[in-house]
This record gives sequence, C-alpha cells and structure tokens, in this order.
Amino acid sequence: PIKLWLKVKGISYNDDDFDEQGLLTRNAAFQKGLEWNDLNSIISIQSLNLGVANETNNLYPFMIAATGDEMNLETLYHLAMYDPKLIYQQVQSFETKAPTSKKARNV
Repeated sequence: PIKLWLKVKGISYNDDDFDEQGLLTRNAAFQKGLEWNDLNSIISIQSLNLGVANETNNLYPFMIAATGDEMNLETLYHLAMYDPKLIYQQVQSFETKAPTSKKARNV
C-alpha cells in the first residue's frame, strides 16, 4: 500500500527504499523531503519510532531528514520537536567533545 500511496502522491522511489516486508525504510522515509502531513501518515501506518537513532549511522530522524537533498523545513521542525531533549543531548555531547582553548583570545 505504501508504494501505491507514493505513486499517487507523485513521490519517486526505488526498490532500495523498501525492506523485505515492503515497508519504507526509515532513511528513505525521512530523506524524501516529504511534507509533514505525508510523512506523518507514513509514521502512523508503519509505526516508526521517532525517538530512536538509526542503528547504522546513529542519526535521529530529524538528523536524517536534514541530510536529504529535498529537505522540507516544516517536516524537519516537527521531527525535531517530537522530542526536543534529543537536540539538547546532541548539543551537550558536542560541547563535551569539542576542543577547548586554554588561553582566552583577545580580539
């Protein structure tokens, strides 16, 4: 049913976008640049968990959506706001890994 729905919506896809069960993969779903209403329908139909990072690249859905060639800003916003603490955790993680300067720079 997802392939037919994508075809009716005029959204291009290839066979690599689907798993063995015929479901749209998480990466494909988030990188298609879909409008929020369309992606939300897929999330509901396939029960995609938005609070879990991808097993292969450790990216959360909002991060995967940001890497797509046809990113939809409204969709990215809704994915990020699904669980704002994920953004906070990523910022905290980045700040702890970022190199620190021992001398203050005078500019």
